[in-house]
Amino acid sequence: MRLGEGDINSDRVLDAAHRAAELRFLAGLDGVTCRGNQMDSAGRAGVLVSANRGLGPHPSLGDLGRESLLVDPQTGEILALGGDDATGAD
Repeated sequence: MRLGEGDINSDRVLDAAHRAAELRFLAGLDGVTCRGNQMDSAGRAGVLVSANRGLGPHPSLGDLGRESLLVDPQTGEILALGGDDATGAD
């Protein structure tokens, strides 16, 4: 998974400084795209960040969709994560 943030955050409770470091790291990766402000299905506003699946050191052939995170811009907390669109509006 290119945006392994969801895995890290589901396994551990991170403080704001560690969440910020994770997001800075993601921002520097090729292929990670900020898709602007979005709302999830619960009505929470956040910034949608995504990356295409199948990229990285061992690229896959074909379109495998995207991994997406919806991030609270104030706290850095992940509001939603998922496939092509983490907002719940796949």
